[in-house]
Amino acid sequence: MGNKGFLRLFLVITSFSIATSLLSPLFSPYLKLIGLGYSEISFVFSVIPLVIIIISPLIGRISDKIGRVRIVLISLLFYILALLLYLLRVNQLLLIANVFIAVTVIGIDFLLIARVQDSINRLRGTYGGFALSLKHIGIILGPALGGYLADRFSIKLVFILVIILTALIGLFLSSIKERSQKRVYLDDFRLIKNIRNLIRIRELRNLAFLGFFVQLNNPAMGIFLPLLIIDDMGLSYLKVGIALSFIGIFFAFQFVFGAISDRIGNKKSIIIGNIIACVALFLISLTSSYILLLLCLLIFSFGGAFWNPAAYSIMADIGSRTESIGEVMGVYNSIGKIGEFTGYIISGIIVAFLGIRFLFAFNGVMMFIGVIAFLIGCPSKDI
Repeated sequence: MGNKGFLRLFLVITSFSIATSLLSPLFSPYLKLIGLGYSEISFVFSVIPLVIIIISPLIGRISDKIGRVRIVLISLLFYILALLLYLLRVNQLLLIANVFIAVTVIGIDFLLIARVQDSINRLRGTYGGFALSLKHIGIILGPALGGYLADRFSIKLVFILVIILTALIGLFLSSIKERSQKRVYLDDFRLIKNIRNLIRIRELRNLAFLGFFVQLNNPAMGIFLPLLIIDDMGLSYLKVGIALSFIGIFFAFQFVFGAISDRIGNKKSIIIGNIIACVALFLISLTSSYILLLLCLLIFSFGGAFWNPAAYSIMADIGSRTESIGEVMGVYNSIGKIGEFTGYIISGIIVAFLGIRFLFAFNGVMMFIGVIAFLIGCPSKDI
């Protein structure tokens, strides 16, 4: 891919992250407004990781054959359909909408990064971190803007705006030409065999196991943090957006953390970053002040950004050796989403009986267990 192709791809990554982040502070409050309770909201969103678990390795493998851009374009169409279903405000259609969102997450969230990694043979942490940084610039800008627009106008207007932006991004992305690399055969759909072959790789197995415990926390941050701010603290959508923006601040500097991981080693970066994130989760469970909550989220952002490029770098190295970067990322994502699916199931129960703050403390313990397991699984010479 030439320089123009990279620039177009980086622009797509940034603009789509802005578009989707406009809605990130609004999804769970929107469902609360149309009458869903905590457990029901948790159940509705559990569909997303469940679908990802099933089809993520398959989409990753097919993208290795037919190219990333084609898959991303299809994913953008699914996202538009999902938002249209949300606007209908029919509870039964929400499950279908979240199936479509799951396809979008698979097709865009990691395949665009995989497209960058395809063309990199050295300093994967640095260049992959740069791509991740661009993605999270949108995650910083989007939530606060989305919260402001919802306060100033309406949540429905934000949904319509994101639909329009997604359609424009799809038109722009279609200008990126990509040749099919290989034909797709029936054997490519034998998921169990393909996953078993990849999971035998010790590095990927350890990383995926850690990903299970890390993504267990996703429902707390994505669904229950906005409800904590609105219901418990009595604050506005804008304040929710600002809080979610704080989570993304250090992620905008992943090119720096990627360079650090290239220097000190990927595994050290993963351990350090996750320990910092664990501390932040415990602190969140203890605070009732909005300002202190923002500080805790900033610490969480630092920890997450510190280890994220290292994880992608490990996956890209494995994928380069096996000539299947997309499939490797798909397997990691699938196993990690088992953790997120589990998180949705138990988070609603925990919140209903013990409260949102206890949920964050629980997730801190679970993430620390994941770090210990990752540390034990790594040979001492790799640490």
